[in-house]
Amino acid sequence: MTEEIKIPRVAINVLVIKDGKALMGKKNNPSKVGCGTWCFPGGKLDFGEYLAEGAKRELLEETGLKARTLKLSNIIDEPQASGGAHYLHINFLATDWEGEPTVMEPDRFEKWEWFDLDKLPAETFPSHQRFIPAYLRKEVLDDGTNR
Repeated sequence: MTEEIKIPRVAINVLVIKDGKALMGKKNNPSKVGCGTWCFPGGKLDFGEYLAEGAKRELLEETGLKARTLKLSNIIDEPQASGGAHYLHINFLATDWEGEPTVMEPDRFEKWEWFDLDKLPAETFPSHQRFIPAYLRKEVLDDGTNR
């Protein structure tokens, strides 16, 4: 009998912030985790992909925005993610982009909206709830032990 080897998963996300507001999308796929919640653009890093390349790809695939410049915002360590998973969320800040947010994946997202940084929706996807507070604290690593 072989023992299952569990390893952390890497998620890459992009904080798009404009005029004190963050871009978030409302998930609408009932077969996926988090349907009805709001989240930041992002997803899983592909094997062999550089972090920033993956972040730019996810942003473009989901919102139609083309990031010209990204900088590392923070890393959120989430060893107790839903479903027994362990995620490392590598979050980037888009400091320069082109385009307007558009629903590019209607099977996954209902809409994209801008929210005040201090008034994010109550229905924020649980794994994404620590992103903006860490960004505002300028905390590069949030491993959950500082709260």
